[in-house]
Amino acid sequence: RVLEYDHFVYIAAPGDLVLAKPRDMDDRVDWLIGRERFEEGLEVVQANEKLLRKHSYKSVGQKYLAFLRDKGQFEKCAEKCASVVRDDAEAWQQEIVAFTNYKKLTVLCPQDTHQETSPKTVGLRARSLSLSKRS
Repeated sequence: RVLEYDHFVYIAAPGDLVLAKPRDMDDRVDWLIGRERFEEGLEVVQANEKLLRKHSYKSVGQKYLAFLRDKGQFEKCAEKCASVVRDDAEAWQQEIVAFTNYKKLTVLCPQDTHQETSPKTVGLRARSLSLSKRS
């Protein structure tokens, strides 16, 4: 016997009761993340931002950045940082710390002959951004 109630479907059989519910975009993003298809997940998030309750571009992007770092793909991770982190000073600080922990800060902040980009200077700039956002 099948009963439908408030967007759920109950399927009753002798000895079993199954609850089925329709899939939504958050389920789709979960599925993509679970299969390490982060770029597709980011596309789904961008196209359906208003339909999502659980995911955001930033949350999926940060999972992707962590995945790339864990896989040793630091160049690709550094490339994606700007689009994921954008102008969030606290998130930039977290990325700087993460790259520093892997001893790969120079990948995130390549040496520039016109500007000092030592870990200390980059950290101070990130902290400065963070403080200016609070004001």
